[in-house]
Amino acid sequence: MLQSNGSTVITVVLQPRHVMFQTKTLELRDNMRIRIGRQTSSKTTPGPLNGYFDSKVLSRTHAEIWSEEGKVYIKDVKSSNGTFLNGQRLSNENEESPAMELKPADQIEFGIDISQDDGSILYHKVSCQVHIIPTSLSQVDSNMLKDLTVGFANGHSHHKLHKQSSTSSLSSTSSNSTSSTSSPTTSNTVDTKQISSSEKWSARNWELLLGKLQQEIQRSKEVEQQLLSAKEAIGDAALKDERLIKADARNTEMQRKLDEAHAQLKSYAEKCRHQSQAISSASQELRRLENIIRTLEHNKDKSVDSSNTSYQQRERDTSDECNSQNVEERYLRLMKDLTLEKERCKQYETKCMMLEKRIKNLEQSRKPSLLDFMQTKSFQFSLAIVVGIISALLYVLIAL
Repeated sequence: MLQSNGSTVITVVLQPRHVMFQTKTLELRDNMRIRIGRQTSSKTTPGPLNGYFDSKVLSRTHAEIWSEEGKVYIKDVKSSNGTFLNGQRLSNENEESPAMELKPADQIEFGIDISQDDGSILYHKVSCQVHIIPTSLSQVDSNMLKDLTVGFANGHSHHKLHKQSSTSSLSSTSSNSTSSTSSPTTSNTVDTKQISSSEKWSARNWELLLGKLQQEIQRSKEVEQQLLSAKEAIGDAALKDERLIKADARNTEMQRKLDEAHAQLKSYAEKCRHQSQAISSASQELRRLENIIRTLEHNKDKSVDSSNTSYQQRERDTSDECNSQNVEERYLRLMKDLTLEKERCKQYETKCMMLEKRIKNLEQSRKPSLLDFMQTKSFQFSLAIVVGIISALLYVLIAL
């Protein structure tokens, strides 16, 4: 078990039992938890050095693996399809499980197989065999890791790993086991085996090289992501600085405009003061002109009154002349009417004289009383005629 600066480092290998999934090599340190889950974005792309799988039966955050005091632990973090250790489900659906210790050769399953109606499997669960190496990833023999992958591909996953402190001890153990299993034969057979062994090791070296290249590519992608994040942070800081500079420039410009506005306001106040003085002078001048106008209007009224008086006098004279003409015409008419009335009066007088003679004759013949005479129709008729004549004369006299 490797200890670096007081911290324990353990390498855990999750060897899948299905060709769809790649082997996961996880380096565990103290106070470090590795998340097992489903790929959801470019940041969670499945790789040999992380715990993400391209499987739809896993939850986004399915389980966690960590080391503590030289032991490896796992727990389900509220996954939907569950985590199984040696066939036992760690917790119910959407419930967090207690921490369970992982041991070498344990069988662990993430999720369950999802089948179609015809019984064929639509989505496979992630089933892995656990290998625990008590050392850091950099000191693990790459050939051993490759053997795990090759052995799984050939259907043989019965390797037993022992605690080793360096790659030299692992290599020596591998060479000793190879020499112990060989038996002495003829020289041709030995040469053939040596050639076959060398070709095998050459192929393994190439596979190891490819594995390291994949790891480096994955690390370079992670570094690239970190660099992009740092670039974005630096860009944001530069943008903030640029915005601050622009804000300072805008503040300076606003202060300059504010000063100009204050100066204009002072000039406007001075102009308003001068205008107020001008308005006051104009008001005094207006009052003086109003007094002059009232004086002129008063004089004009007097002149108009005098002119009106003369005009009225002329109108009266004209009206008098018209009235005099009308009076003359009316006088002529009245004179004609009076003449006619005089003729009528003469006729009535003649009739009256005749009546008087007749009355005298009757008195002489009868000598009636005065009351009787007044009750006679002829007397009443004559009296009415006389009253009418007198009324006409009075009307004519009043009209004149």
